[in-house]
Amino acid sequence: MDAGATDASSDGTASCTAQVAASISQNHVGALHGLFIPAADIMAGVTKIYATSNVPGMPPQTHMHYVQVTAQDFAMLKAGSTVTKKSCNTTTHQYVLQCNATPPAGGAPACNGDTTCGSSMTSLCP
Repeated sequence: MDAGATDASSDGTASCTAQVAASISQNHVGALHGLFIPAADIMAGVTKIYATSNVPGMPPQTHMHYVQVTAQDFAMLKAGSTVTKKSCNTTTHQYVLQCNATPPAGGAPACNGDTTCGSSMTSLCP
């Protein structure tokens, strides 16, 4: 799956009652990226840009990535779907978001030669 893709196996019964932590593919050993979405943001459902953050108990990340979660993505999370996003700068990552469950592992995102999306709040991946 690629940016904005969803899992078709939604049963429509999920609700996000806690923070969602993304499963991040190709994460760096020793200085992991974290992407944490507060339940309040999911319930609000307003498009928002998140910067990756440090993971508690790990050395600080040496760079950041930016991921936009849209109002449609939030609606899909609330409905129980899995949402995937990507960043293509420095090292490519896929971010898999899912409410009330451990998200499946992400894969290698299709960046199609774009080496800058996700590098800043103004250069976001589609």
